[in-house]
Amino acid sequence: MINTEGMGQIAYAEAGEEVEFDDDFPMQSAQVTIGEGVEYTLAAKADEGYKFVKWTKDGEDFSTDAEVKVTLEKDAEMVAVFDVDE
Repeated sequence: MINTEGMGQIAYAEAGEEVEFDDDFPMQSAQVTIGEGVEYTLAAKADEGYKFVKWTKDGEDFSTDAEVKVTLEKDAEMVAVFDVDE
């Protein structure tokens, strides 16, 4: 599962494909079935007035990079965290 906390968008792609955001239909959550050993790129983009803070995996800090590569071996919840840009 990929979700957001705060105001922003997520996008994902299988390894070798380019991550693309769809501004006409912004995605804020997705249930993605990832096969074992398959690498995915997850990307986060903040909405206007917000900033990307971090990714978490199952409630634990994972990365402060807006774009990350993950290979999951079991169910997990990835969350892109956004905060107000002051």
